[in-house]
Amino acid sequence: MARTDDAANTDGLTFLDDGEMLYDDLYLLSETDEKGIIMYVSDSFAKVAGWKGADLIGQPHNCVRHPDMPRAAYRSLWDDVQAKGFWTGYVKNARKGGGHLRYCFTFYG
Repeated sequence: MARTDDAANTDGLTFLDDGEMLYDDLYLLSETDEKGIIMYVSDSFAKVAGWKGADLIGQPHNCVRHPDMPRAAYRSLWDDVQAKGFWTGYVKNARKGGGHLRYCFTFYG
């Protein structure tokens, strides 16, 4: 059974009892500089990550990386970006205050 979690500014998001989050029509976007420092996040990216967008600006992008994500996944990402100019795959990011989200992600280099 699904529930809505209003405590964390999650209007419009649906959480399942096991903590999984469902959402439709959200475009999650973040941009970094060449050193991986966040320069921009969409409102929806900040919302599902549990942050305010302004709090993410200037932070290293790995501040949202979930510890379960293996470093080898990021090596593969960078190898593909260098070879093809992009990478598409699934990532697991941490949410501020606990929890996580999984999504299909495309990175353009």
